[in-house]
Amino acid sequence: MKIVYLLATEKGWGGLEKHVFDVASAMASRGHDVVVLCSQNYREHCPNNVKIEPFDWQGARRNPLLWYRLRHKLRRLNPDVVHAQADKPAYVLSKSGWPSGCLSVGTVHNIKSGYSSYARLDALVAVSGMIANDLDHPDITVVHNGVLETNPDLIVQKDLIEWMKGKPSPLLLAIGRLVSAKGFDLLLQAWPKNISGTLVVLGEGKERENLEAIIAARDLKNVHLLGESECVREWISLSDLLVISSRNEGGPYVLSEALINGVAAIGTNVGMVPDYLPVENRVSVGDVDELNDLLVSVLENPDAYKNNCIEAIKKAKLSLSVEAMMNAVEKVYSDRIQRAN
Repeated sequence: MKIVYLLATEKGWGGLEKHVFDVASAMASRGHDVVVLCSQNYREHCPNNVKIEPFDWQGARRNPLLWYRLRHKLRRLNPDVVHAQADKPAYVLSKSGWPSGCLSVGTVHNIKSGYSSYARLDALVAVSGMIANDLDHPDITVVHNGVLETNPDLIVQKDLIEWMKGKPSPLLLAIGRLVSAKGFDLLLQAWPKNISGTLVVLGEGKERENLEAIIAARDLKNVHLLGESECVREWISLSDLLVISSRNEGGPYVLSEALINGVAAIGTNVGMVPDYLPVENRVSVGDVDELNDLLVSVLENPDAYKNNCIEAIKKAKLSLSVEAMMNAVEKVYSDRIQRAN
């Protein structure tokens, strides 16, 4: 089948962009003809088996000219499936319409105040049970973000072990863009000052200055903002636990990456965190005191929280692989196309 994915971000590389190109590449590997309608800025990230169709998504989603251009582009491409990834392309697609006989699908990546952008689409994919429960649509499938189980680069890992020398254990790891949604400010406010442990934060973004100010004001000696990293899998492999402190989240991908590679996690009740982590490893969103209590307990007895995640890791091995994700997405397409015929 011919599948067109709609990605409306203009720059930056995070979970959404990674998801789109991972899915596109996996579908192409299964013999489908796959096109991503996106900014030319993503050409360098595009796998060889996927085509990019340059499309200018800039401007307001309510601009009728944008609707017209998308309608014209889809008529020319004439796909069997058009799949909008996130809110803006779903809204524009719902306004532009799609070719006759084409299945329209939208993936909802985050909790929203409203979901009217997706109402007209034929089928929806939610990346967590929490999102699915918030939707009002007759055709919803939960498909968690899948990742590859990878082996760390031993040379890189050795360098990181050298960096860790002299730093107190356990090592807790947080990963993501330095933006408000990720809640790293809450994590730094909750980080215990007088208990042994090291926190490494990987990522870059507009909140860096604010986070550095919190570190300085609280005199946090063993907290390290290391910026963007090419060594995420190696950091995960060396960590005792992953920490998710988000205010709002879809997946997150980093939870999939940690669990499928056998690393335990703690986190706030966002995205698919409640779908996998036991209640003992979760706290309320935005509650600094509750997060502090959890961190104190984790730093004092990390093995207990690792043991809490044994079943979550087993579940992840079965359901958070790229193969499992693609089987589920492909089934969404094939079942509905067959039903229509």
